[in-house]
Amino acid sequence: MGQIRKINDVYYIEFHARGLLYSQVAGSNLELAQKLLLQVEEKIASGEALTISRHIDLPDFFERFQSEARAQYSSKTAQRFTSTIKHFRNFLIEVFPQVHQLAQLTPAIIESYKAY
Repeated sequence: MGQIRKINDVYYIEFHARGLLYSQVAGSNLELAQKLLLQVEEKIASGEALTISRHIDLPDFFERFQSEARAQYSSKTAQRFTSTIKHFRNFLIEVFPQVHQLAQLTPAIIESYKAY
C-alpha cells in the first residue's frame, strides 16, 4: 500500500488515505520508517483517523509533541524542540494573544513567525 522514500539521509513514508497521497517524515533510520509505515497501514485498515484533531489547545499539542520527541530523538534534539516551542509560544503571546488552539494557526501566522 505505502512506500518508503529516501531523500538525502532522511526517510519519508508515503501512503494513500481518503483518496489523498500523504507523506510523512520518518527519520534517518530505515527500520523505524518501516515500523511507522506498518503502524499507519494498520490504522488505515482499521479505519482510524490519520489526522490530528485541530481543535486542541496549543499547550496540550506542544506537550504531546515534546513527549514524542523525547521518545524518538536524542536528548539534544529534544531540547532544541523544547527551545523552539518556548520561542514560538512567546511569539504567540506577544503578537497573536488570541491564538489558543491549533486550528487557529494559519499560514500567515507561520510566515509572521519566520519574520519574527
